[in-house]
Amino acid sequence: MTPADVEEAVARAVAPLADEVERLARHVAVLTERLGDRLLTRAEAAAYLDVSTRTLDRWTREGRVRRASGAPPRYTVPDLNAAVLHHKS
Repeated sequence: MTPADVEEAVARAVAPLADEVERLARHVAVLTERLGDRLLTRAEAAAYLDVSTRTLDRWTREGRVRRASGAPPRYTVPDLNAAVLHHKS
């Protein structure tokens, strides 16, 4: 197998993943636009991240997710997006 063959095989294998990443990025952009700067409740934030509220609480304690000041806990979409991007890199 030549280097060009390997490069082509890798490109074919990665293409579906790149398409999925692009689709998810569009989805996040739409959600961010719809929600704007609105503060999300604990349950809404957990649903947005597709995790349980217990996981969200743990991530908040660990500093992985930043919560807005005040009580009860509230979260912003940009903070949730930043947490996901920061911890996946």
